[in-house]
Amino acid sequence: MPPPRSSVYGRQSVVPSASHHQLASFLPPPRHLTRDPRPMRDRNYINELKELVHKHLLECAYPFQITAKTLTSPTTKDFQSMFRFLYTDILDPAFIWAKDFQGKPRKFEEEVMMILRDLRYPVADSISKTQLQAASAQHIWPGMLAMLAWLADMNKTMQNWYTPDYCDDPQLAHPSDLNPQDISNWHEKVSYEYASSTYVAFLQNEDEFPNENAELEEIYKRQDEEILKEVEDLEKENQVLRTELEKLEQSPSPLAEATEELQKMKSDKGKFKQLIQHFEEKKSKTETIITKMQSAVEALEKELNEQEVENEKVSKQVEAQNLTPEEIDRMKSTRVQLSDTLDKHRQQMERIKKSNWDLEILSTKAADSLENVVKVYMELCERIGIVPGPPPEKYLHVQFDLDYSRAAATPSEMFSSTDIKGAIKNALIGIRKDATDKHVEVENDNIILQEQVQRVEELVVESQEKVQEISAKLETMKAQTDDEKSRMQAEVSASNSEMREAEQLLHDAQANARKGVLALDQRYQSLMFQYDNLLSTTQNSQQELSQEVVSIVTEIINLKQYVQRTIEDTIKFAEEN
Repeated sequence: MPPPRSSVYGRQSVVPSASHHQLASFLPPPRHLTRDPRPMRDRNYINELKELVHKHLLECAYPFQITAKTLTSPTTKDFQSMFRFLYTDILDPAFIWAKDFQGKPRKFEEEVMMILRDLRYPVADSISKTQLQAASAQHIWPGMLAMLAWLADMNKTMQNWYTPDYCDDPQLAHPSDLNPQDISNWHEKVSYEYASSTYVAFLQNEDEFPNENAELEEIYKRQDEEILKEVEDLEKENQVLRTELEKLEQSPSPLAEATEELQKMKSDKGKFKQLIQHFEEKKSKTETIITKMQSAVEALEKELNEQEVENEKVSKQVEAQNLTPEEIDRMKSTRVQLSDTLDKHRQQMERIKKSNWDLEILSTKAADSLENVVKVYMELCERIGIVPGPPPEKYLHVQFDLDYSRAAATPSEMFSSTDIKGAIKNALIGIRKDATDKHVEVENDNIILQEQVQRVEELVVESQEKVQEISAKLETMKAQTDDEKSRMQAEVSASNSEMREAEQLLHDAQANARKGVLALDQRYQSLMFQYDNLLSTTQNSQQELSQEVVSIVTEIINLKQYVQRTIEDTIKFAEEN
């Protein structure tokens, strides 16, 4: 009994064949479907989506009645109505439904797929035309509701797109509200806005654009005013800065003043160091004198104590003796005489002490005066450059520094190892003589220089006379030059007028050329837009045709395999019978 026949459109064989592999090499790779990450099976999430869509439709004045049932199990008409309203309300109010750019009819499912791809809906690949046709199905409606909620969010975003609180992008503002400093492509934005507005007018069959031209002129005029104002402010600031610069240039340099003050302070510092050193030496000398005086006082006190002890001893000896009244009187008389003599000696001693004190004062004053003289001498030596040295070569053997010691016992010991009256005095006399001779030489050189200056002044006077003659000739030549310049200016003015006329003609020609170029550019953009749409339609058609071809080829292969099996069965049946 022969096997039953199978349908031509039956199940495809799972056995691989050569023709199957050849066909697979021409097929496009399978499309990767983006999975929707949202929890579509969560009822709380679905309720949130319903509330969001319902609230947005009410806020945007949805023209049809909407109930809880509408967002739970809507009809296909309700879904299409809500989708069209959400898309054309804010996103694209000028969109024409059910027609393409050539006016041909188009299905709702095709329009939705195109819109979702244009809006870059994240999971647009997971939505098919079949789902759009059966949007109210229980297993399809959550995805459609999520798509409507996404469109509602897009509408809210577009409503706030030009609000400064949400978006401060300068690219979205009009060029008249911006400064060139706000964005780097300000001029390109102005040109784009002008081209866009004129293109709209051109599509409305207008060849001239007075409003757009006036707006463009106003924008650039306002920009020119701002630039001129900024230039004026910069010029004023520049003038102020120049004035300050002139004042600073005329005033003495702060650095020079600070340097001079620093030199003075360094000089004062050196003098103060010398003064401190001088007082330190004076202090040490005074301390030495005080130490010596304290030693002398202690010695005198010791001697006084010894005298008192001796006096008590003598008094006891006198008391121990038995003296007669005459001896006592005589001793009293002698005592009175001795007392008078002692008083005289004391008075003489006081006079000697006073004289000694006066001599000490005079000695101190003389020492101070001598110290001042030494100081003046050292300053003068520093001025003439022999201290700290080096002195002239022939006086190198002379030591001009004075090693002054105030605490010396004798005047000759105040200046140790220094011959003031001999070597130093003779050397100073020689230095003064050398300075006098040098001064005479300088005076002679000065006289020679004065004579040379007089000769130069005479040459200058002669040169000034020649300059005056040349100036007179120059004035004559200048007058001739002014006449020639006036004649040339007249010729240049005539040439400029001719050039302006030529430039005006050239400007008119360029304007006409720009208009032609703009019209061609607009025509080119229109053709490119049509070309892009045709290309998109062609690609979609090619994809559909490819799918149909694949389906037909698959059916042909199945048919071929079926016919081959039938022939084989027939041959086998014939051979058996």
